[in-house]
Amino acid sequence: MPLRTLSAKNFRNLDVTDLTLDDRLTLLVGANAQGKTNCLEAIMLLVGRVALRGQSERDMVATGETAYHLAGEWVDESGRPHRLERAVMLAPYRRRVVGPVIPTVSFTPDDLWMIKGSPESRRHYLDSLGAQLSPRYRHELGRFQRAVSQRNKALKEGASDSVLESFEAVLAEAGSFLWARRLDLVGRLGTVLGPLVAELAVTEVVTVSLELGGHPDDPTTSGLARRLAENRPLDRTRGMTLTGPHRDDLRLTVNGRPADTHASQGQQRSLALALKLAGRALLEEATGIRPLVLLDDVLSELDARRQSALLHLMSQAGQQTVVTGTEVRSFGALHPLVCEVTSGRVRPWGKAI
Repeated sequence: MPLRTLSAKNFRNLDVTDLTLDDRLTLLVGANAQGKTNCLEAIMLLVGRVALRGQSERDMVATGETAYHLAGEWVDESGRPHRLERAVMLAPYRRRVVGPVIPTVSFTPDDLWMIKGSPESRRHYLDSLGAQLSPRYRHELGRFQRAVSQRNKALKEGASDSVLESFEAVLAEAGSFLWARRLDLVGRLGTVLGPLVAELAVTEVVTVSLELGGHPDDPTTSGLARRLAENRPLDRTRGMTLTGPHRDDLRLTVNGRPADTHASQGQQRSLALALKLAGRALLEEATGIRPLVLLDDVLSELDARRQSALLHLMSQAGQQTVVTGTEVRSFGALHPLVCEVTSGRVRPWGKAI
């Protein structure tokens, strides 16, 4: 079920007209700062409807322009083509989206922060995966985030208990849903992560768990409501809500030690990549569709053994991957369709032999 074509107009620095992608592997090659990552971002927005780098779409419109337009064609499991479009207009701000959401997994150098960065980066990974697996997850996450913001504002303004209670009802309902889904998601990730780590030639023992924000003893709706009520005095003092999914952390260990402080750069990169590929496995299991994989500068900081293992995973039958790199030879054995990216223009070279 491949993405066949991509067009981009006035999206960052891109000028792409009906680029035909390979069913298996497309390599975007070129020097740095030419637009390779912008191509991946355009694909991610078009098919997955998620920003690759978490930025506002207003900032993705090319300088001096008032709108961008993305288009493509995706073929479903029955062989039926679907037209995909995404357009953003600035004045007034409008967005138009056409076509189905396609399961998509991406990996960029910034994803290393999933391992060594703040809990927020790891929550973002869980939320992106949870939203693709369940439309309700995205809805409840939005409800929860709005209620946290409103309660925090009310706490700082010294609002009455009755005002805080009105926000706590939403927090307890949406928060307990998110906790239940995240706990289930992390358990499933743990099941598939071990074999993936081994396939990536990582010999260490890796574990993953979810640390609930505020360490509640009862993550149900009633339990969270009770904890929020009990914590009101402390929350008023701090001016913030101290319990809930907004303070969760995805905890990862390598050989029993925290991955963020004790794993090497290569180990952290391999673990971040394994997490993304574990998400791919869960999406395929849930949807019956093998997700499109987008890999940006993925081979840097991996040793030769792990590079070889990753390239083997990328060459599996039925897997469509778009990858960026600065040279062809690293991927030559996989015979990718090679496209050169120069100053935002994408020019197909043909198959690497």
